[in-house]
Order: sequence, then C-alpha cells, then structure tokens
Amino acid sequence: MTEYRWHCPRCRAPIDDDRGFVAEYWSGASTSFVVWCATCQWQGEIVLQDIVTTYQRAEG
Repeated sequence: MTEYRWHCPRCRAPIDDDRGFVAEYWSGASTSFVVWCATCQWQGEIVLQDIVTTYQRAEG
C-alpha cells in the first residue's frame, strides 16, 4: 500500500490497524482507498487526483 499517514477526514483521528481500516485499489489509471474510522464510524472512498480545478466566488 502507498505510504500515507491516514487521518479521518471527519474527526481527524489517526487511522491505523487498531483504529480503522484502509484498503487501496486501482481502477484504470486512478488510485482509490476505501476508508473506515473506528472512532467516529465514518466510511468512504478517497480517490487520488493529479489535478483539481475549482473556482472562487466573487465577494458580495
């Protein structure tokens, strides 16, 4: 598995062998991770991106 220090995106608790679950898988060229946090029970999928495009709202 890729070397990352995992933290829950919801509660920021560390996710390791005793306090959660992370599984890496590949689909085509993308890398994804199924994540479960034992602290807050959050579960989801995290997909690595090469580039992210976003916008900034005009003030007012």
